[in-house]
Amino acid sequence: MVKNKDSAPSNKSSSSGKEDDACGSLNEGEFDWSKGTQGQILGAFFYGYLLLQLPGGILSQSMGSKVVISVGMGTVAIMTLLSPVFARINPYGLFAVRVIIGLGQGVMYPAAISFWGAWAPPKERTRLVAISLSGGQLGNALIFPAGGLICHALGWDYVFYYSGTLGSIFVLIWMAWVKDDPHDHDGLDMDERLYLYSVVHTAETKGLAIPWKAIFTSAPTWAVFIAHTTGNYTYYMNLTQIPTYMKEILKFDLKAGTVAQWQTAFGIAASLNVIGAITFVLLGQADIQPWAMEKPSNFKVFTTRPQGV
Repeated sequence: MVKNKDSAPSNKSSSSGKEDDACGSLNEGEFDWSKGTQGQILGAFFYGYLLLQLPGGILSQSMGSKVVISVGMGTVAIMTLLSPVFARINPYGLFAVRVIIGLGQGVMYPAAISFWGAWAPPKERTRLVAISLSGGQLGNALIFPAGGLICHALGWDYVFYYSGTLGSIFVLIWMAWVKDDPHDHDGLDMDERLYLYSVVHTAETKGLAIPWKAIFTSAPTWAVFIAHTTGNYTYYMNLTQIPTYMKEILKFDLKAGTVAQWQTAFGIAASLNVIGAITFVLLGQADIQPWAMEKPSNFKVFTTRPQGV
């Protein structure tokens, strides 16, 4: 997609223009964008992503997770489909598109947490949230080899077209099938609805004021905030820079990597997760913290902490 050299921003296409090189070789691509421009475009996503983290949760409580996720992910799908168009017009047009994609995706995680708050029984909530959110990591792992194959066969722009199309299909299924309230879902029988009503108690949280002072003066909240921020920084830094590192430093051909090369890449990624799981099993435990049980009407907050702390 981008030529491997540090030149001024330009929309000038490569003169070779062969179908075999639609993805670009190690040194060739369609656009003459400098490293600075490439970095700005990669980072543009996070300008939008950061803005709607907190508002996304508040909007989900007032409007419902179904609407928030539908609008957010629908915007992401449309902007993804339009990304190649804007990239060929101007690099800063692509920058703006990626900011909008960040805005749309920024509501996804807070809205998903709000959704499971209404649907998941307390004893199953952590497991269901973990399973559903792990789909994002699985998608990131799959798009690297799949994107390379699509790029090699059809061209780099088709990676965006396929991703945007899949996102659109997800939104249509989500809008047709999902309900904010379990009692409105036709797929549940009366016993299931009564069970969820008896254990979730969503009505108790409606109209309650958000305890902002208690949140911002809570040591566990700040601990989770710092851990999540540093973890996200490392994760997204790797996510955005690994393709460039693999291509330019390791000389790894993303469109024609061997099985052994991809096994190595997946092995490294899997080992990081295994190490984290082992560390938690050995040093951590999950329980309801005392500070979360002082008032019966408060939300029960689950945290993880090393044993003995």
